[in-house]
Amino acid sequence: MPYRQIEEIRDRKGEKMMLFLTMENVVGGGAFALVFFMLSAMLGIGGLLRWVVLVIGILMGIIITFDVGGLALYDRAIWWLRGQMRRRVAGERISPEMLAGTGDTGQRERAMRVGGPIRIVRTSQRGSARPTRVTIDRRKIGGGS
Repeated sequence: MPYRQIEEIRDRKGEKMMLFLTMENVVGGGAFALVFFMLSAMLGIGGLLRWVVLVIGILMGIIITFDVGGLALYDRAIWWLRGQMRRRVAGERISPEMLAGTGDTGQRERAMRVGGPIRIVRTSQRGSARPTRVTIDRRKIGGGS
């Protein structure tokens, strides 16, 4: 007996249901229709006006989930909001880690002038447990004692 695979709704999101509507559009239209139906009931709207409100809700759901250039309008809104929040948190400055395709840069290092106030002192003992030291020549900085 072959295995019967259970389908998930997210796998069928782009499947065409009607001439130009996908499963995502149908679900979006249904969700908005339900919300607008509940709102019209809460506000006491009845009769023909309730049907007009339902049609407006269905159209809004379809338009919001309609795929334009590879992304639905609600996806565009979510990504725009995410970008705005990231800009507020991180600021306007772009660092190399933010660029696509760049690896982890690790520790940032600064370039030092040759003959400047900072110099590396190496020990002459090989295999010593003592690491290389970095010293600062205070005479070249301007504050010596």
